[in-house]
Amino acid sequence: MTPAGTPSYAGSGNLGMMLLELQRHDSEIDALEYKKVTLPERVALGNMRDRIHEISHRVNELRAEKDAIRIKQDEMETQVNITVERKKSLEKKLYSGEALSARDLEAMDAEAHNLTNRAEDLQDRQFELMEALEELEAKYGDLEDELDQLSAKSDQLVNAAKSKLSDIDSQLRACRSLRKAAAKHIPNAIRQRYDAIRARAGGTGAAALVEGKCSGCHLAVSPASLSCALAVSDDDGLNICENCGRFLIAG
Repeated sequence: MTPAGTPSYAGSGNLGMMLLELQRHDSEIDALEYKKVTLPERVALGNMRDRIHEISHRVNELRAEKDAIRIKQDEMETQVNITVERKKSLEKKLYSGEALSARDLEAMDAEAHNLTNRAEDLQDRQFELMEALEELEAKYGDLEDELDQLSAKSDQLVNAAKSKLSDIDSQLRACRSLRKAAAKHIPNAIRQRYDAIRARAGGTGAAALVEGKCSGCHLAVSPASLSCALAVSDDDGLNICENCGRFLIAG
């Protein structure tokens, strides 16, 4: 039974079957389009690219950290050299035999001792920087190895995805060609109504009546509506499902 205010159409027999055929092509096209979007290689490639971006960002951070440590190492090396040279100069003066007061000798000896301690402290800090740099280099190398592996896998996935997408696109062209041919035999007004229903009802504009239920919404059709649908099926009339508003085609 067509709801109040909803026009009924002539031509349910063959026209109904034509609508179901059109719906079948549309469903196949939708399924292929979904397959393209959810292609495992495509999804894996997206995840892999996220990981590559993450690693690349971390690699840049490590590179900056390494550069900062190298700058500190250079500064430390300069300080060590200055300290060592100052100590040598003091020791040379201390052992030169030059007449110096006891106070001067004591002061110079104390400074030499302090310079020795400072040089050792600077060398310890140099060693710590060296260890930190080695640790960063190891992390950096591991990440670069992972990047190389991901890049190789990415290329493989791209090739696999291209092959599968090419096959899906070929199927889509065939389905769209069949859909176009099927649509030609359906009056424009009905086809436009079908397209509007399909857009509203999740991709299904026409549904078959199967064992008293609409195959679109899977709900039972009321006895009165069912009787009407069966009665007009031989009379080329089109019915609308009272539950979901789709074209309801009785076999």
